Amino acid sequence: MMNLKKLFSIAAIGLAGGVSAHAAATLTHHYTFDVDGTDSAGSINGTLENGATIVAGAVGNAVDVNGGAQHVLMANPGTPVIPVSTSYSVSMWANRDVVDANGWLVGQGDTGASNSSLHVGFRNNNQTAHAIWGDDLQWFPAQATETAVWHHWVVTFDADTDEQFMYVDGGGDGNFVSRISSNGDFIGSGSNDFWVGRRRDGQNFDGQIDDVQVYAGVLSAGDVATLFNNPGATVPEPSAALLLGLAGMGLVVRRRR
Repeated sequence: MMNLKKLFSIAAIGLAGGVSAHAAATLTHHYTFDVDGTDSAGSINGTLENGATIVAGAVGNAVDVNGGAQHVLMANPGTPVIPVSTSYSVSMWANRDVVDANGWLVGQGDTGASNSSLHVGFRNNNQTAHAIWGDDLQWFPAQATETAVWHHWVVTFDADTDEQFMYVDGGGDGNFVSRISSNGDFIGSGSNDFWVGRRRDGQNFDGQIDDVQVYAGVLSAGDVATLFNNPGATVPEPSAALLLGLAGMGLVVRRRR
């Protein structure tokens, strides 16, 4: 029995280390838009502006914006929604009503200066961008040219390596792109307002946006696939995964008694 206890302890320590290494990203803000702009993971709630409405979404409900002035505003947060000068990840679902038009899914920072304003979405040539003002990751995935189809988009930035990633629909079959940032970290600016459905100077999105998740840290490729394959899910907290693993090993020990 002593050997089993020793094995259990060693396995628990190993599992804890493995979970910690995998779960590098921590969910800090979550906007499901099932009812309104409530932040279910943090405390920075959004308000639906200029007639933005709640409609059926990719999972549950979503926010619908018309490409005019409609958007969701998280105004002047004490702590920026997307963390500045560090690693971050943003996951969201989007359904375009129109193509060949500028339309930004999320944005933060109100100054058009190098590395001071961040926005993720579409340019009017259907190029998709993870833009850190003047330091942009850009590509032309086929999904960006489709309307009336929900697609899953994820962007990440690793402050340790300066690497940006963008994934669409889980990243499988080559549906991702990356680059090394030339200017370094996103530093934010001004009030660091956070918007869903626009960027600092407008260029509002026309369509529906759902399940916006913001993480401190970098989502792995496996995390991205999990979020795509399980709409509405979040990356599990390390403690929850650890408890599940320990419970399973405990059952094994009990059966061996």
